[in-house]
Amino acid sequence: MCAADEPDMALLASRIARVKSGEFDCKCITLRQTLLPGQRLRLTAPPEMVQLFTATDELPIVVVGVQERGQRPTRAVEVTLDAAPLYKPVVPGIHPEGTADLVIRARRRVVDVVQLAEASPSVSRPARARSVDLDAAPASAEVVARAEALSVVVQQWLKLVRRACRESTPTHLDDVLAELGPMPDAERPNARALWVAGVINPLPPLGAPSSKTSSKTVEIGPSVAPEIRPSTLMAQTVEARLSSVEVGLAESIRVLRKSVDTEYDA
Repeated sequence: MCAADEPDMALLASRIARVKSGEFDCKCITLRQTLLPGQRLRLTAPPEMVQLFTATDELPIVVVGVQERGQRPTRAVEVTLDAAPLYKPVVPGIHPEGTADLVIRARRRVVDVVQLAEASPSVSRPARARSVDLDAAPASAEVVARAEALSVVVQQWLKLVRRACRESTPTHLDDVLAELGPMPDAERPNARALWVAGVINPLPPLGAPSSKTSSKTVEIGPSVAPEIRPSTLMAQTVEARLSSVEVGLAESIRVLRKSVDTEYDA
């Protein structure tokens, strides 16, 4: 065996270490909004993105949101195509051949992007990511208690959304809850916080008043809840993640109560 045929032991050791650490090669795309585990996003995609999701090379696709405050997001979710592409008729200058409506779904796996290729004209960039189990370590009693308290507050929030007529369809909230699945146990506070953020910042968003809503409700504005998905996903500690959803819920409940009170005064 010549030297050229001998295995590169350093490279082999590096690959073994990456596998043990949970690292994997993937394709990374950046979207205008952050996706959380379980969420579905419906979008009209250009041909290159359609090809990305229909490719057969089996490399995972991860999604990061747009950067905030000058920092590149490093935490992402793995996504998959949730339904067959619905190809659109060709419209010159608007929809080139291969344009399609896609439904992509964020899987339960949360990852950290540890290496990302420089920006390119492509819709995706080669990347390396590492799986992250946010709830690997047991939570303290205080953290579990905070997570447990979210259950009651979320139920209050759901009732207020319905009373304020802020669902865009009669089954909007039911559909969101079905997509996200049951609320994770309080002993998994990080997963529960991400779930709550997905409920109050759903896709499609809540906020568009229904036909039952008076003009006074419309005057309050379309926002039902502050955007907390980026801060919740990117939080470095479980305490910060819980704080993000606690603040988001409190502000949303304040807005919704104002909306309901205004409606009754109409």
